[in-house]
Amino acid sequence: MIEMVRNHLSTFGINTEQDLVGSTQDGAAVNKKFMGMLNIIGQFCLNHGIHLAVCDVSYEKVNTSENLTIDVGCDDEKDDDEFDDGCDLEIAREEISDEINYYTVLKAARDVIKYIKNSTVRNQIFQSKVNTQFRHDVELHLDVQHRWNLIPIMLGSLLKTKLCLFETFTELNALDLINKLDFKVVEELQEAMAPIKLAVENLSKENSNLLTADFILEFIFGKLENLKSTISLELHECLKKRIEERMNSDVMSLLKCLNDPSNVPSKNIINLAGKLSQRLFGSKNGSEEVDQPEQQESQDNIPLQDELNLFLQRELSSSFATTTDEFKWLKQEFLLFKNTGKRTENLQKLFDALLCIKPTSTDIERVFSICTNFCTKIRSRLSDKSLSALVFLKFYYNKMKN
Repeated sequence: MIEMVRNHLSTFGINTEQDLVGSTQDGAAVNKKFMGMLNIIGQFCLNHGIHLAVCDVSYEKVNTSENLTIDVGCDDEKDDDEFDDGCDLEIAREEISDEINYYTVLKAARDVIKYIKNSTVRNQIFQSKVNTQFRHDVELHLDVQHRWNLIPIMLGSLLKTKLCLFETFTELNALDLINKLDFKVVEELQEAMAPIKLAVENLSKENSNLLTADFILEFIFGKLENLKSTISLELHECLKKRIEERMNSDVMSLLKCLNDPSNVPSKNIINLAGKLSQRLFGSKNGSEEVDQPEQQESQDNIPLQDELNLFLQRELSSSFATTTDEFKWLKQEFLLFKNTGKRTENLQKLFDALLCIKPTSTDIERVFSICTNFCTKIRSRLSDKSLSALVFLKFYYNKMKN
C-alpha cells in the first residue's frame, strides 16, 4: 500500500520523504502502522471519535445479568437507512436503578415514529392534525446508528409535533405507546446533540485545520458544560476521552506555540519542530555540529566502577546535546517570536505546513460517495485508472466553479 501511494504521488511530483507533512486516517490499526512506516505526522479522524462518543452514550444497551428474551424478526425488505434495533432485540428485565438509559429512550421514540409511518391510515390522521396546527405537512424522521447526526432531527420533529402526536394516539387508543416516551429526556437529549452536530459540520468543512478544530472542540465542550444536564455531562466526558485518544498532543502543542507567542515550547516540542523542519525544508541555520575528537583513554589500569562512570557521563552528555544544542537556532527563533510577535521565515513555513493536516477524513468519505455515482451496477467495468480520473476531474472542476 505504501508503494502504491508513493508511485501515485510521484506522478504529481510529490516526494513522500520531503513533501508529505502528515496523514489523517480513521482508527484502524493498519492505518496507524501505515503512518508509522511512512515516518510522517499521524492524525486520527476527530469526527470518527465524536461518532464513537455519541454511540457510547446514546446507543449503549442496558447491561444486566437478568435473563434475556430475544425475538429475531428481521425483515430483509426494510429500508437500509432505517435503524434496526439489532433485529428487534428486546431485553426483559426489572428496573434495578434510576439511571436513564438513552438507548431505551431512542427506541421508544423510534417505536412512536414507526407506529405512524408504517401505516398510511395512521399517517393520514396524524398529518391532518399537523395541517390544522402548522398549515403544512411535517415529516417524522428516523435516526440511523451510522448517521447519528439524525438524532437531533428525529427528536426535533417529535418535539415540534408533540400535541399532534398525543391527539393522534388518543384517537387511535394507543396512549400506552406514547406514554413510554419521556419528552423531558427527549428535550435534554436534543439540546445536547445540537452543538455536537454543529461541531461535526464545521470540522468537515474544506478549510478546517487542526487549529480551528481545537477551537471548535473547546467551544462545544463549554456549551455541553453549560447545559448541566445528565446527558450533556455524559457526552462531555465521553467526547473528551475519545478526542484525547485521537488528537496528536505534540502537534497541537507545537501549533499553539506557533500561533500564540505567549506559549513557550518545551524541549520535546522544539525537537519535534526541528526534526520536521529539517525533513521538510532542510533548515539548519548554523546548527552544524562540531565533531569532537574521540578521546582515546587507556583503560588498562582504570577500575571498573570508574570506567562505568566515564561511560555514563559520555552517554548522558551526548544525549543532552541532541535534545538541546541541535536545535538551538530554533529555540532562538521562538524567543524572537515571543519578543516581537512576528514569526520568522522558518517558523512561518512550519506553521503553514502543520495547517495542511486535516482534522477529519471527511474528504475521503466524500470520494467514496462520488465513486458510487460513477461506478454503478450498470457501469461496473470501469478500470481503476478511469475511475480515478473521473473523480479527480469532478473535484477539480468543482473548485474551478467556486
